[in-house]
Amino acid sequence: MQNAYGKYGKLLSGVFSFLLLIGFTSIMAKVAGSLLSAFTGLSLGWSAIIVVGVVVLYTYFGGMRGSVYTDAYQTVIFGVALIMLLLVSMYKSSIGFSGAVSQGIDLGVGTISAMSFLAILGFVFSMMFGEVFLPPMVGRALSAKNAGVSKKTFITTGILTPVILFFVLLIGIFASNGIIGLETVADNAAMTIAGTVLGAGFFGFFLIALLSIVMSSLDSLLQAGAVVASNDVFFWKEEDSSKKLTISRLATVVLGILGAILALYIPDLISTLLILYAIWIPVMVIPFLYALFSKRATPSAGILSMILGGTSAYLWEFTIQSPGGLPGVIFGTIVSLIVMEVVLSFKKTSVA
Repeated sequence: MQNAYGKYGKLLSGVFSFLLLIGFTSIMAKVAGSLLSAFTGLSLGWSAIIVVGVVVLYTYFGGMRGSVYTDAYQTVIFGVALIMLLLVSMYKSSIGFSGAVSQGIDLGVGTISAMSFLAILGFVFSMMFGEVFLPPMVGRALSAKNAGVSKKTFITTGILTPVILFFVLLIGIFASNGIIGLETVADNAAMTIAGTVLGAGFFGFFLIALLSIVMSSLDSLLQAGAVVASNDVFFWKEEDSSKKLTISRLATVVLGILGAILALYIPDLISTLLILYAIWIPVMVIPFLYALFSKRATPSAGILSMILGGTSAYLWEFTIQSPGGLPGVIFGTIVSLIVMEVVLSFKKTSVA
């Protein structure tokens, strides 16, 4: 970003990124706290502090290498637990595999039919660009051995994600047919299903698997926050590695503390996630794409595009309540694009 928008553009994108990471860390802290609280009976606050504290410790001392190794281990555990829960749910359910698939198709069609075209567009846009442009995703891609490895990683992720989501959908459908009622609270559905269909031993393993995958996401967020703080927010010289390490570790601790505190105030996980996407995408997508693919990008155009894109998305979505059903994430991105082009055109006219 600095090559396209200068040090102030880099600073602004770094500040926005760190604020986003605080929000995502608080979401994952609440998930982790809820899991541990359900199993131990501790309060949500203490449970979040314990899990976040553990992740902060191994991220603080292990850095990127520690994060990658633990992520690989945790992902394997979660994969085994997910397949185990799917098979047991299917065995205990009153419908078979074909019936679950049929119900899944009906649910999907019914949900989409009840949504407006703009609502569908906003949701797809938010999930697609929100995930792709997350700092942990971008950081992992840029830190890969080479471009080929990054490409393979994104392709593999793109293939596995729909499969995992399909498994989760099937588990929910199996469980709702003769195992649990449909009144289950969405944020605690996985725990409710696992506690109902699995025995004590397998339920403990599943809890460990869920905590593992949540901790994997948490350490990725903390690691991304450390990189953003040391490289984008503070402009230490490249050779000043000791100061960069100090800033990285301090950012890890601060991000963890703020995430654990804000976890207590998150009302709903999905709505909070979409709120973060609604502001983040208009801030970053257009400037990032111009920085990658256009030689016309200038500091003034990038900075104004970030500020006005994010501000307009927030005002449109949360102040005037999305007139006409147009999602704030779409409106803000359009504003960001218009601002970028207007400023670039104005500069071109001035030079001419």
